[in-house]
Amino acid sequence: MSTRFLLFGFFAVALARITFAQSSPSHAFKPQDLIGEWEGYLVNDDGSKPSQRTGNVHLIITADTIKTSTQGNQGEGTYHVSPGDGKFHEIEATGTSGHYAGKVYAGIFTLEGNTLKWCSAEAGWARPKELKTKFSEGRYLMVLTRKE
Repeated sequence: MSTRFLLFGFFAVALARITFAQSSPSHAFKPQDLIGEWEGYLVNDDGSKPSQRTGNVHLIITADTIKTSTQGNQGEGTYHVSPGDGKFHEIEATGTSGHYAGKVYAGIFTLEGNTLKWCSAEAGWARPKELKTKFSEGRYLMVLTRKE
């Protein structure tokens, strides 16, 4: 009986470790984690208060492209993701149609569960260093939720 109890205990601990590792927000990010349909809003400042919301955003991200509809502007582009500094992942999106055609947008993002926070610079501006906007400095922040 004690051998069964010991084996059961071992498997219970192993299962708990596997479950924790899979649900931990620090899991290794994979670019395919971005694939899906996203809805949310643009925000002023850091987006921590509902009063900071300024406009709706809709994104469809595939393995190769991003399609967007933001405050009446529609467009499509490609993107590239890299690990960044450990705090944020880096993303570069290049517009291929619509208002965004030919423009390159450097940004940073975090993905926790089904929440994507993406801060991007206007085309030609320096990559943001924090998830916070300063419209006068050519940045915007999107807070998005994966659409089920």
